[in-house]
Amino acid sequence: MHHGAAREVEHARALERIEAIATFTEMLRDTISAAAGLEQAILAAEPVAPAPVREPVLMLAARLRRAPRPPRSPTAAPTPTAPRSASAPSRRP
Repeated sequence: MHHGAAREVEHARALERIEAIATFTEMLRDTISAAAGLEQAILAAEPVAPAPVREPVLMLAARLRRAPRPPRSPTAAPTPTAPRSASAPSRRP
């Protein structure tokens, strides 16, 4: 392969990865704006992570699943990183 062609291929791969990171970041933003924390956003976006960043996202999601969670009081207010459940009762007055 010609040196110039190899550089073009390398440049195209770099652009593809940058675009994938931008797409994944937008997915996280949309999920977070839907009232989920960053950890939940990463886990929710994991199955649709763009191919150029899929492997690092899978590894990050696996680490998040293995991370120990501090115990929460049943009366504690929800936090951005606390798991949410659609069946949980509302605490609104």
